[in-house]
Amino acid sequence: MKDIKSIMKAALEADTAHHPAIGADMTFVIGDIRYRLSEDNTVDMVSYLGDEETVHVPGKVLVPGEAEESQVRCVMLGSFMGKDNVRRVVLEEGIEHLIGGFMMCHTLETVHLPASLKLTHGGAVRSCSSFRGFTISSENPVYEAKDGFLVQKDNHELVSGPHHLTECVIPEGIERIGDFAFEYCYSMESVTIPEGVREIGICAFANNPMLWDVQLPASLENICEEAFYGCPRLTELAVPAGVTFDGSPERDFSMILGSYTD
Repeated sequence: MKDIKSIMKAALEADTAHHPAIGADMTFVIGDIRYRLSEDNTVDMVSYLGDEETVHVPGKVLVPGEAEESQVRCVMLGSFMGKDNVRRVVLEEGIEHLIGGFMMCHTLETVHLPASLKLTHGGAVRSCSSFRGFTISSENPVYEAKDGFLVQKDNHELVSGPHHLTECVIPEGIERIGDFAFEYCYSMESVTIPEGVREIGICAFANNPMLWDVQLPASLENICEEAFYGCPRLTELAVPAGVTFDGSPERDFSMILGSYTD
C-alpha cells in the first residue's frame, strides 16, 4: 500500500501536468498578480508584483490549461504588503473575502469594495498611513461606507476606516468599534466616540504612538482587551461609570492599556 506522501506527490504531479503554467505550490501569475488555485477550483490572490498606482483585482481569471474562467474568491493576508507605490485598489465583482490584504502600504489612499464582498475585518488595512478610507458598491448587502469608514449593516459595527487622520471623529449610528479597526494609525492624536457606541473591540486603537486624547460616550458598556495597547502618550482615560473591562467589573486599566500603565 502506498503511503500518504506518495499519494499526495502523485496527485500534485498529475495536477501540475494538467496545468503546465502552475507551480508545485499551486500558484500562477497573470499580469502583475500571483494567484493560488484551490481544490474547489476557486482562486485566491496571494501577492501583487507590479508597480502601478491604480490596481484592479479581477473577480474572475482564466487558470492556465482551463477553458473557462474561475472565480477569484479572496484577497489573502499580505497580498499588497509593503507596496508603497500603490495608491488605489479596486476589487472587482466576484471577490468575496478580504483578509489582511493591505499592510505597510504607506501611499495607499482608497480601496473600493464590490457588491459581492461577504467578509472582511479591521486587520484588512494596517499601517497604511495615507489611507483615506473605503468606497463600496451601493448594492453590497453586508457593508456600507460612511465618509470612508466601513460599517457592517446588520449590527452597526465599524470595521475599519481612514488611517491618515490626526483627529478622528467616529460617525453617528455606530454601536461597536470592531477588533483592530484602527490599529497602527500613526497619525492619530485624538478620537471622539459618539453616543450610541456600546463596545470598543480588541486592539481597536492599539499601537497608535501619537494618540493622547480619547473621548468616550456615556453609552459605552464594555472595553475589550488591549483596546488601547501600545499608546504611550495616552496617560489618562476618563471611563464612564459602569463600563466593564473585557466583560469584568474589575476596572484594571492594564487590561485595556497594556504595559504602558506600569
